[in-house]
Parts: sequence; C-alpha cells; structure tokens
Amino acid sequence: MPESWTAAEVARSVADTLERGGLPYAVGGAIALGFYAVPRATVDVDVNIFVSPEADLAPALAVLTDAGFVADDAASLRAHACSGGQFRGSVHGLRVDVFVPAIPYYAEIAARKRQVSLLGRPLWILGPEDLVVLKLMFFRRKDLADVEAIFRDQGVSLDRHFVRQKLVELVGESDERLAALDAIEHDVDAPA
Repeated sequence: MPESWTAAEVARSVADTLERGGLPYAVGGAIALGFYAVPRATVDVDVNIFVSPEADLAPALAVLTDAGFVADDAASLRAHACSGGQFRGSVHGLRVDVFVPAIPYYAEIAARKRQVSLLGRPLWILGPEDLVVLKLMFFRRKDLADVEAIFRDQGVSLDRHFVRQKLVELVGESDERLAALDAIEHDVDAPA
C-alpha cells in the first residue's frame, strides 16, 4: 500500500476489515457524497458501524484495530460512543470518525444503506436521504453545500418528503435546520 494513504484507500481498507470481522457498516461523509453528487476533496473518513455501543464496542474496536485504527482518546472512547454515538481516531494518518447507534435513528439507517464499488470492490455507503439528514444535523457550511449538491444531482430520485419528515422528527418543526432546508429547496427548484 502507498506511504501516504488517500481517504478512498483508508475507507476501502476499513471496509474490508469490517467485512472480514462480520461487522455491518456504511461509509458516509464525502466518500458517500461522491456517489450522489460531484465529489469534493476530503481528508477524513466517516464510517457508521451498526453495533450496540454498550454491548459490542470492544469487539468492534478489536476489528478496527486490525485496520490500523488508533483512537484519539482511548480513555473516554466508550463514554463518547455511548453518550454521543461517535468517537474519533486515525488510520494510516487520516482521521476516521466512527458512528455507532446511540440513538434509534442511527440504527435505522442500516436498513437503507446502498452497495457501490470503490477501488474495484463492493462497499456499503449511506443512502442519499440519510446522508442529507445527517449533514443537516451536523449543520456546518460544507454540509449545507453538500446537501444542495445532492438535491441538484439526485433530482426527483431523492425522497425529499422523507428528509423533511425525519428532520422534523429529530429536531422539531421550529429548528433552524428546516429553514435552511427550505432555502436549499427553493434555490434548487428556482428556474435557471
């Protein structure tokens, strides 16, 4: 393997190791985005592992360690996984954010993952609607740009009703994320 790994190579390596370990997963973030919209550069990998953070974290960490995963904060990793549903580390020098189902919605997304090909082999990624919902939950400027790109490139194949319904369920109707979603939809739907 190369001395300096790309995000795609790290995602591929982590996915291969998770598959060998029998752990269900889906890659998200910019790697998944590249299958639904024009790709953007990234220097990290987001991976969702669909195991209980309370019961199955130790075996999942053992499998991740086989992929070269080194936790940023091993002492509080379990607390972050159980309370916030995520923890961070690196593989071959690239940041890897790991998400586990600490809330019911994270467990739901496993049923909607999609299989694609990355570097010549099958890989599971988040479905486009779930990727949009998660990006709206993070609500950073780059995430809003990604949401707009997905809306533009996916067109009518994207289930906008699901996105809105799930967002309302997660944050309520008065949350600022709904106003941002409305603005994105307006911009995408406006005549050129």
